[in-house]
Amino acid sequence: MMEFKYDTDPKLSAISRTRVLDMLAKDRIAVMSYHFAWPGAGHVVRNGDGFRYIPAPMQLLAN
Repeated sequence: MMEFKYDTDPKLSAISRTRVLDMLAKDRIAVMSYHFAWPGAGHVVRNGDGFRYIPAPMQLLAN
């Protein structure tokens, strides 16, 4: 689990993040974040003991 310096309760925060990531991966819930690489939309998957973000394919519209 990864703890961040600015978490009020680092242990609880790490547990909460892990639970959310696990739910996103298990239920294949689409995610969007401005902090992720373009296009910022995709899915989280299990990757060994951790998680990985898989970006959604871009769909460009033709005029």
